Order: sequence, then structure tokens, then C-alpha cells
Amino acid sequence: MPQARRLLPALRPGILLLADRGYDGCQAIRDAASTGADLLWRVQSGRLLPVIQPLPDGSHLSQILDRRSGDHLAAWQRRKRSTSPPALTAMTVRVIRYQVTVTTADGRQHTSMVRLITTLLDPARHPAAELAEIYHQRWEIETAYYGLKVTLRGPDRVLRSHTVPGVEQEIYALLTVFQLTRTAIHDTAHSAGLDPDRLSFTIALRTTHHTVINAAVPAPTTPATTALAVLLHPRNLTDRRRRSRVSPRCVKRTLSPYAYNKTAGSVGRKAPATITITLTPQPDPTGTASP
Repeated sequence: MPQARRLLPALRPGILLLADRGYDGCQAIRDAASTGADLLWRVQSGRLLPVIQPLPDGSHLSQILDRRSGDHLAAWQRRKRSTSPPALTAMTVRVIRYQVTVTTADGRQHTSMVRLITTLLDPARHPAAELAEIYHQRWEIETAYYGLKVTLRGPDRVLRSHTVPGVEQEIYALLTVFQLTRTAIHDTAHSAGLDPDRLSFTIALRTTHHTVINAAVPAPTTPATTALAVLLHPRNLTDRRRRSRVSPRCVKRTLSPYAYNKTAGSVGRKAPATITITLTPQPDPTGTASP
């Protein structure tokens, strides 16, 4: 979290900040919200989020409590509310609960439940389904990590330098090439009116390599670069080439001398998939904790 706090000065009104459930501490949420940015954060399943007011789109208003207030509220609920509610230090948020179902081409399904909180409290201006879809796209960062660590660097390839300055230089070089390639993809997609997801990072990287090797630099007046023409070639935009797909996540154990566990259905496999997001209203509208 200390590293994440260093990014707070970059936030400002008009920004929508997405974060994973590892950052759902009350103080972190307050600090981020105090910048004026809007929040859309996933929260852990055990967090107490009482229903303050149900909303028409299936979401509901709730309050994020600090640790002490949460303990007081839990104790009051255990007493079956025989006394007056305790004084609480809280922040009003909106809770969105939905189910994600991933169906692969062979019919196998995987289902998970997601709970989000947001400071966008108006369901008319910011429908729950739209926010759920936005948060789901957050997982595309995993594809970006893969592109940086595997596609760009090369599988099973380690950094060549044996000194700290050399390693830093290599890392900065990889990050620079990655950012430039992603920028080219974004600009190309924007000029063609496409979602950047439709353009392949691998194709962009290979085209860049060939352009540099062949010294095939287009003239400044050329309306479209080689990379743009290749990225937008119909052959590279077909559904077969750019389909929705899933790839199981696997983290190699740091101290293990063995490679990834490549058992059936684990790693080294990308499968076409259909992803369905279904809003599920809070099942307990009485004001108790969410499951």
C-alpha cells in the first residue's frame, strides 16, 4: 500500500480509479476519495456493507466503516439491536454485486461473485451494469503484464546484465518499447474507430522489429505507417484471430526449482470463451452484512 499511496497526487476530479480488493481498507478508500476522483473498487467478501437504501438497478447504498465503528456495529447487531445504534464514522458508497460466468468452447463453466463499491451514487447516470462492465475490463491489465513479461521480453529469457545499473537500463528499455508500442496501438485504433483490444500487441511488436531491421521508415507525409496498415489488415481483425479468450493464471513458486504446473486445464492453454455478467441484487435487504 505505501507504493500505491505515492500515486494519489496524480488523482483529480474527473478520474475514475479502479482497484482490486487488496486495497479496500477504509483509510485507503478515504484518502483516494479525498482527491476528488471517483472510485470503483472491489471489496472482500467478508466486509460489512449494510443495506442503507436499495436502488432500482439492483445496487444499494451502504457505508464503509473504519475498524472501530465496524466492531461497534457488529456488536450491536449481535445484541439484536436491543439498544440505540452506536455512533459511527462512515463514508457513503454504492454497492454493486454481480456474477461472472466464463463458458469455454467445450462447455465448461467457471462462476465467481464480485462485489464493488463506488462513489458514483446515482444509478440513473451510472447504471450498475455499465460499471460492472467497466470493472471487468480492468482484468485486461493481466494481458498487458503478459505482453511486457513474455511477449516483449521473450519466454524463459532473463535479463543479460550482471550489474544493478545494467539491469535498470534493460528494464527501462523494455518499458519504453512497451509504452511506445501500446501508444501506437491506441493511436491506430482511435484513428480507425476501433477498440484497442481488437489490435494485436504481438503483430505490432513484430512489425516494429521488421521496420527497424529493414530501416523502412516512412516519409513524414505518408498517411499511414507500415504498422498501421498491418494492424488494420482485415486478416488480423477476424473473430478467429481476435476472439474472446481466457488463460488460467499461475504464479511460479519463488523457491521452487520446478517450472509451472502444466497439468490439463492449468497453464500454457488459451481457450475461446463467452463471458456473461449478471447483476445479482443484495439478497438480504434487512440491513445485515453482505455475504
